[in-house]
Amino acid sequence: MNREMKRVDRQVKKREEIEDIINRCTICRIGLVDGEEPYVVPMNFGYADNCVYFHGALVGRKINLIKKAPRVCLEFDLAHEVVSDEETACRWSQKYESVIAWGNGELLNDPAEKRQGFNIIMGHYSERKEWDYPDIIIERTHVIKVPLDRITAKRFL
Repeated sequence: MNREMKRVDRQVKKREEIEDIINRCTICRIGLVDGEEPYVVPMNFGYADNCVYFHGALVGRKINLIKKAPRVCLEFDLAHEVVSDEETACRWSQKYESVIAWGNGELLNDPAEKRQGFNIIMGHYSERKEWDYPDIIIERTHVIKVPLDRITAKRFL
């Protein structure tokens, strides 16, 4: 499989710039494999220490797929703006920043780890880093942790 980036002139190489893109995103799309069918879900998320965190119900397609085939692909994007050219159709473009990452999804079982994952998710959307979660919420919710083993990013602004 060719993993080379076609437009290397748009590649973002510095880790702090890649993480900046992730931290400015409000949605992450998680791609899973369901037999021969891809399945992509937009999710709220949190990012810390090279790991992405999601939460969800105890049952459902996403959870079943992670249990069966934990390999996932994540996509983050922002800064969308169409660049038009009134004279030539082939000169139209799109401004963007995007990150694609890969890893294996892990379902956290330890209540303390789940609380930490929730705090990372909540911290992504708020200034507050510590929250209280009722035990019943911890029991009735999965927290998914995806340690990233590969990451690429592109920018055209």
